[in-house]
Amino acid sequence: MFVDVDEESFSDLRHLLDYAQIVLPLPFVTTELWQKHNVGPSEVAILHALFGLSAFLFYALMEYRRQDLTDLALILSIISSAVVGLLYQNYFATLAAAVVAAAYFGVKRKETCGDTKPQMIFNISMAVFSIASLAAFEPKDWIPAI
Repeated sequence: MFVDVDEESFSDLRHLLDYAQIVLPLPFVTTELWQKHNVGPSEVAILHALFGLSAFLFYALMEYRRQDLTDLALILSIISSAVVGLLYQNYFATLAAAVVAAAYFGVKRKETCGDTKPQMIFNISMAVFSIASLAAFEPKDWIPAI
């Protein structure tokens, strides 16, 4: 027994999850990266997550996507993850930041929600980001020596 549901009934949820996929993962990973390497005080590390969360909550509550908040959260997290990854020789963190930067600025920033090909490319990029982030938090003996 199937219920006939209009495709547009899930449009708002799809837009919300699409935006969450953009603005939440990297700031939260960057916060954890700062705390893993003891880069600075926890209060400063949490700022990355707060920028991403504030952009998401603004969109969720006001139903208005602020490009400047999105860019602020992502640019700060990209730069921070890349620099911390390079300073602490955690190259998977740098790779994760580079993948998100390429995916967001190359594909996602200029596409409209609902385009399938850019969304597919962005999803594959986020899968690579997830694997690189996982490797960035694993112990050094888990990663094979090159």
